[in-house]
Amino acid sequence: MPKAAIPVHIGGVSELPTWDRPHHEPGNEEAWLLYVVFGDFPSPLPPFDRERYLSAGPGEGFDVRSFARERHGDWMDIWTEGPIGERLAQKDPALLARARAAPACIALEVGREDPSDLDYLRDAVGIVTWLLDEGGTVALDPQTLGWYLSDRWKREIFEPEGPAPHGHVTIVVSAESGSTARHWVHTRGLRKFARPDVGVRGVPLYSVPSVIAVCNDLIARLALGGRIAEGEEIPIDPLERPLICCHGGSLDDPDYNNVHVEMAWPADPEDG
Repeated sequence: MPKAAIPVHIGGVSELPTWDRPHHEPGNEEAWLLYVVFGDFPSPLPPFDRERYLSAGPGEGFDVRSFARERHGDWMDIWTEGPIGERLAQKDPALLARARAAPACIALEVGREDPSDLDYLRDAVGIVTWLLDEGGTVALDPQTLGWYLSDRWKREIFEPEGPAPHGHVTIVVSAESGSTARHWVHTRGLRKFARPDVGVRGVPLYSVPSVIAVCNDLIARLALGGRIAEGEEIPIDPLERPLICCHGGSLDDPDYNNVHVEMAWPADPEDG
């Protein structure tokens, strides 16, 4: 598929802020990002202003590709007609209609092995913001299943100072199969930080807020470079017994699109 060349304006650029990763522990995982911006883009695209978008633009490991519906409609329909589109149809059919009506899209894919900082994420956020300013109408983050109009993207992703990891990871809560009393709480999006997602199964409804708090703590820890050890015990209020961490899964797992750390809810007949 054709790549979209991005002209970069470099005049008058001040030093860009570094997105530090203060707890980075080296490993061999790869951080992976994918964003798809739907719209009607000018050709050629106007210059990318690094200072305006607080971004160095596409660097090593960045792949930017443009798709036109008349030639690549099947690829574009993957996002709007498949499971991701069906989910959005229930939540916001008007937004889905805008994506389906777009004559083109630009996909940004980024791979970075064991990143010691998050500047690659900073640069990707700036590029997506630029595309939304230059003809984009809707942006999709497939890893979190998140759809964004420009205002929401800027408010939640671009405008916060620093990496703001909780904006790049989502927490999903769903009833366990065959049960309304037990829930599955898990994250999506930590692959952006070359870290496993986390999940807890069998959670009683009254304990869901406590598990969400644990997930939020782990999102911050992992995004800033920390790790979870195999068998690590995670305390959870109000339980006296901790959650026990077990690594598993694969990048092909559709529930996570990532490997993950499973934390089974402690068995206790009093949980109901």
